Amino acid sequence: MNKKYHFIALFFGIIALGFVVMGSCQTNKNKNTYQGKPYSDSGTYQLGIMYTSNQNGKIAVSVNDQDATGPLLIPSTFVAEDSVAWRQWHHWNYIDSISQVDLKEGLQTLTIHTVEIGQMNYDYIDFKWIK
Repeated sequence: MNKKYHFIALFFGIIALGFVVMGSCQTNKNKNTYQGKPYSDSGTYQLGIMYTSNQNGKIAVSVNDQDATGPLLIPSTFVAEDSVAWRQWHHWNYIDSISQVDLKEGLQTLTIHTVEIGQMNYDYIDFKWIK
């Protein structure tokens, strides 16, 4: 990977969910579902996301099959100066506060929906307890 075009420093061993394209069936009809450990604290959590985006796309997040965020802009990481076409999907960036979600104590199912354009890779989502 060419570090020159990244928007953020990367850690080795990065594994991403992608290549996400609208109309693609490789990620369950543009839905990427995760079940993690049960939350022990109910409350509001700030979401951060590590991603790449060849174009400005939009995602939405649902919790337990209920929309939690509405459409969220994922800004493009396209760099015109990078002449290697495939790398346009590998210019990583991080948004530390893309949205907030309310979670209840217990096991939650979080789904990322690609709702507009696609052309993205997702690496991880951070959860920061706010209140």
